[in-house]
Amino acid sequence: MPKIYIPVPDEITFYDPITKKPMEDEGATMSFEDLMHKVMDNPKWVDTWKLVKAGDAIMAAFEEAAEMDAPRVMVLAEEDFKHLKEAIENPKVLVMTMQGPKAQPGFGIVPRLARQLIPLCEPIMLATEKDPREAKPEQSKGPTEKVETAA
Repeated sequence: MPKIYIPVPDEITFYDPITKKPMEDEGATMSFEDLMHKVMDNPKWVDTWKLVKAGDAIMAAFEEAAEMDAPRVMVLAEEDFKHLKEAIENPKVLVMTMQGPKAQPGFGIVPRLARQLIPLCEPIMLATEKDPREAKPEQSKGPTEKVETAA
């Protein structure tokens, strides 16, 4: 089964969409770890045994990446990655109601800040089978001159 590689992005600082100034209150920053915990609060992860196992594999891959030196990369089996991507595409959080816990769509943040999550979510959405840690081959600098030597 192919492996999918997700580069772990840097922490973001939310900014006020009106003043464009960085927010300074509690919760003004969000790390990839914070995002992963929000995603894992999605009630989908307890729907089936297969999803429980996928959630476990995803968190194990995240924990392994968290221990790496930069650049940190999550490595997932393709099937587990599909579940993670679906959880990003269709986020849900549990909210407490008078009738008990209920799934509610979204990441559980103020809607006007949602677009600021893109730098954290996009590496998941754009993940590939290519390990970004692999050295890129040097690009050709164009044709080279042949030097002929007299024999």
